[in-house]
Amino acid sequence: LYFSGQNFFRNKQYEEAIQEWEKILVNDPDREDVKSLIKLASERAAELIISSEAHREKSERDKAEYEMYIYEAEKALALENYDEAFRNAEEAGKIYIGDKKVQELFKKIKEGKKLQEERLKEYSVLLVESEKLLAQRKLLESLSMLEKAAGIIPDKAEAKDKMQYVKKLIEEERETEEKQKELEEYIDHLATFNAKLSEDGKVIMVNRTAVEAAGIKYSEAIGRYFWETYWWSYSKEVQERLKEFIKKCNFCHDRISAGMQPACVSTCPNEAIMFGERDELIKEAERRIKELSLIHI
Repeated sequence: LYFSGQNFFRNKQYEEAIQEWEKILVNDPDREDVKSLIKLASERAAELIISSEAHREKSERDKAEYEMYIYEAEKALALENYDEAFRNAEEAGKIYIGDKKVQELFKKIKEGKKLQEERLKEYSVLLVESEKLLAQRKLLESLSMLEKAAGIIPDKAEAKDKMQYVKKLIEEERETEEKQKELEEYIDHLATFNAKLSEDGKVIMVNRTAVEAAGIKYSEAIGRYFWETYWWSYSKEVQERLKEFIKKCNFCHDRISAGMQPACVSTCPNEAIMFGERDELIKEAERRIKELSLIHI
């Protein structure tokens, strides 16, 4: 019994060792050496119980931490926050080394990060193309590029802010076009002959009165040099004089320097020709449009 108890003790089977040694004390209660062994086995048994409990608590704590890190990693992965996802997966991997779920997370993070980099590259290319189109005043094309960029990475503010800016430019351009159209309609209904020329003397716009009076089509005037149009075809001499006048026109610099209007403005009988600051001319045109509308009413 004595040696049997020792074998149990060596194998940390303290309860069984105590039982063996207690059998000895039944027949020989004065065995102090056996009593000492029983006391030692009891202490060791208590220590083992405490150690087992601590191990169990650590295991439960490790499991809870592992599950928390896995949850945070999966949540960050869903939000495409790959750096945060990697940090949490790494912490989970420290608790359970070689864990299959952690390895799967690392794989998904790597794939997601690669896709994110590709999308970011495409996003940047679209922004650059948008800037180029904006510089060319191709506003609708620029807006289209920005909309594509915002669709690729919706949470980036840069593309959205630029979209608002371009939309504002488009709206301003539409308003300008509407005012220009109103001005052209006003000029078109004037009883006088009116035309707008480019700097080199080509006809850009001509009103209906002038076209109908000449009995020609708009295409016969638009794009041609003013002195080559039908209205001056009756005299080669007049055409040459007009050509020289247009080519040499400097808005009567000497008159303007003296605080006077250009000669053509001063001599125009119906005040159809005006000269001044653009904003002031637009205001005057808008005033005349209102007057014309009232006359029609």
